[in-house]
Amino acid sequence: MSAITQRRNPPRRRGMCPGVLAPMEVGDGLLVRVRVPAGVLPAASAKRIAELGRRYGNGLVDLSHRGNLQLRGVAATDMAALIEELRALGYVSEGAESEAVRNVLTSPTAGLDGTAVLDVRPCALALDARLAADRDLHRLPPKFGWLVDGGGQATLFDSSTDVRFDAVAEAGGGAGFRCPRGAGPARAGAWPGGTAAGECPGRLGRGAPRRLDPRFAIAVSRERIVEIYRRNARGWMSEPAPTAS
Repeated sequence: MSAITQRRNPPRRRGMCPGVLAPMEVGDGLLVRVRVPAGVLPAASAKRIAELGRRYGNGLVDLSHRGNLQLRGVAATDMAALIEELRALGYVSEGAESEAVRNVLTSPTAGLDGTAVLDVRPCALALDARLAADRDLHRLPPKFGWLVDGGGQATLFDSSTDVRFDAVAEAGGGAGFRCPRGAGPARAGAWPGGTAAGECPGRLGRGAPRRLDPRFAIAVSRERIVEIYRRNARGWMSEPAPTAS
């Protein structure tokens, strides 16, 4: 069983991000954030999580900005039982560090919107799994965010994040991603340069966004992540960036 890291409000530290294995104490008890990969929550899982919220908390369940669920009012003495229940549902990461970096946002209509360029759920799930498995990425800031947008009626064009993948239609009828960084694709710097199998482009810079095959877009290279980390986290980096390899 993974150790529970309890985080308290006073003193508050910028960048804190609660989870199942790192609950945060607030006014009504512990807040437990359950990450929902790709924003896809089966009805049976939603019902079971609501039951757990009533059993171990005060029955209130929040929906966070990134589409995750927050159980409120949980007692510290009930955390071990709650973790095991959530583990059985598949919503517990290997450790608190793995859990903290899994901040991938997708459109709430992904897979349901017929006007979208691409169903990005498989891509978002692949990125979530990569972040969870790669230990060198677990030292990224807890609130370092990723966004995978398939377009359509509920596009996330104006959503702020650190790294985003925007689906674009290709002239030949296929679909790919362009990979700007920052708030919006029209205002952000892009990743120019060629791509090799399993990699993102060569370096960050300005210029026309490069359209990528989804297979390449989800295989984010560690070197690019480290570079983005260093450029964006200078003012609040608590420890050195992971070493590129």
